[in-house]
Amino acid sequence: ESQDTMKGILDALLEIVAEDPSRLMLGLLGDHRQRIYLDGHTELLSVIPEAWATPKLEMNHRSQRRIVDLINEIWDSDLEGRTQSKKAVHQHPREEKSAGLVRIFIGNASASTTEKLRREALCESEMQATTGLADWAPGNTGHKVLALEHSLVARRGDFLEAFEALSLLDPDSVRPDANGDATGPTAVQMLLREMMDLADCIKVGSVPSDFAVTEVLHRYGRLQQLPDDSDARVQLLKAYQWAVEEFAKACAKPAATVREVLAPVLQVGLFEPDKRLVAAFNDKNPPLPVPKSRQQEDPGNRLARGWNGLLESPWIQLRRFKSYLSGKSNFATHQVVKGSEFDHVMVVMDDEDAAGNLFAYDRLFGAPLGESDVKNVEEGKETSIDRTLRLLYVTSSRAKESLALVLWAKDAPQALEYAQKSKWFKPGEVQAIPK
Repeated sequence: ESQDTMKGILDALLEIVAEDPSRLMLGLLGDHRQRIYLDGHTELLSVIPEAWATPKLEMNHRSQRRIVDLINEIWDSDLEGRTQSKKAVHQHPREEKSAGLVRIFIGNASASTTEKLRREALCESEMQATTGLADWAPGNTGHKVLALEHSLVARRGDFLEAFEALSLLDPDSVRPDANGDATGPTAVQMLLREMMDLADCIKVGSVPSDFAVTEVLHRYGRLQQLPDDSDARVQLLKAYQWAVEEFAKACAKPAATVREVLAPVLQVGLFEPDKRLVAAFNDKNPPLPVPKSRQQEDPGNRLARGWNGLLESPWIQLRRFKSYLSGKSNFATHQVVKGSEFDHVMVVMDDEDAAGNLFAYDRLFGAPLGESDVKNVEEGKETSIDRTLRLLYVTSSRAKESLALVLWAKDAPQALEYAQKSKWFKPGEVQAIPK
């Protein structure tokens, strides 16, 4: 998508075309309103040569009319601190898409994380009651919940311990991509692949299906290398059976740790593990404590903390992480869903819980600008208002049928009043987050 193509690459291509248009035919497909990465052109439209043809996609085939109207209003907003141009193609929906539902829920950001999670579930229940759709029931995968960062998703999806441990092992491998192709750290593939498939053979309250278990063992080559000696073969198969039964017993325990579930698998060699996983399982030394802020951590200790944290994490959290990584969870980050679409979407906007200062949803609803924003406005540079407005445009435009925005604001009464007066929302669409 050209709005997020690295500026240097795009400039190089444009330079080649400018030198000799016959050497290269270049077309740019994208929407500058959806630029969410910082290395793209800040004003893509300004670098397009005047002689170029510029066909425009005006019809929104995805969303119902109410949602299309909202994203048009979002982009057309005159907000304090905005420096980016409002120039864009005004969208309209298909004729048959005349419905759609939008709600914004606003609450106080000072609430505890546990309280926020409880009340966000109440927002989902409110959407279920309003729409009459079970898709909006808390935890139902019929709607997508979008949080700003992966750690916030992990907290809301109840797999934070496993996520943080895996992040210590390999931070670049724990982020899902839009295609659902991410597989997680290499060293734990047996946990995320073979053992997850084996766990799928186990029905709640019953013994594992022999047929399903045999298929998994065959899939991973564990039945192709059995000993030729019949007695040895029988002994190994009995060991496999014992491991599967013990694995099933461990999985049945709600509080079972990864270590408990892994133990019988490693004991008999049910699957082929990574040597690093085996070494970590056998290492009984406690890792050093977490270093103080800004203190450099030894890579070996970081890995040791990661392995220890993973092995002591609840097994159910690893299963939830796998679902999130593959895109099957009803949770995702704001950024990763660009290009995707869902029938129903809930966007959680919480500046207090997010690390960093690139985005500031509070400021879209009347909170004062920060010092850096004031300076950037004076210098004509991009502000947090510009970045956050584009991200809100991206997340809101993912919804096809209904959209719930949940804002945790520093000054909730002020934000509620601001939203009610805003052109973005109609009467009855602005509500306080249920208590």
